[in-house]
Amino acid sequence: MTTLSPSSISRLYQPSKCELRTWLRANDFESAPDSDFQVFIKEQGELHEGRVLERLTAGYPTIIDIDGYNNRDAAQQTSDAIDAADALIYQGQFVLDHEIDGKTTRILGYPDFLLPDGDGWIIADAKLAGTIFNPPRKRDGGRSPKASKKYIVLQLQLYGWMFEELFPDTPFKLHVYTGTGEIEEVEYDGGVEALEHLARILELEALTTEPDARVIVH
Repeated sequence: MTTLSPSSISRLYQPSKCELRTWLRANDFESAPDSDFQVFIKEQGELHEGRVLERLTAGYPTIIDIDGYNNRDAAQQTSDAIDAADALIYQGQFVLDHEIDGKTTRILGYPDFLLPDGDGWIIADAKLAGTIFNPPRKRDGGRSPKASKKYIVLQLQLYGWMFEELFPDTPFKLHVYTGTGEIEEVEYDGGVEALEHLARILELEALTTEPDARVIVH
């Protein structure tokens, strides 16, 4: 069974959107090791996530660290903690088998934080990005994500869709804790665009020849 995750989307978009990168990865082409700068950014991201967790501790004195990337029981433990609804859930895991274009696909999600919020939840990630959205549109006040940060919005929308499927009728919000200390709320679209991206990733991975190598630079 093919497995996808929000990271599949971020790899498509980072450092710039490139469909060839997805195809190369699926076909076991060796990628270059992370540069010193990439290692630095990863370390800063981990430090930022730790600072957000420390800040949240004041409002949520009980924390359950699921360790979703390394714990084989993470999905069940996350579900149990959501049912209990009495603690901040750190590094949880969602698992959902879903049919995409006739192919059963396992989708994994690893939200940084799941926060009890009244009768619902806040699903949140910590990101180093200073701002995710362009200025509000004059005609209607709506906001569109910056092209280079679109993957962040798609990741959160995918988490939202998975949560909705796993815990129906439970209200939720999608938040990003930015590198500047702000909280950006992501509007939920029903998971439509994120699922479209997963379908495209599956299509790319199934190609027998490499796709167009154009890179979209923002």
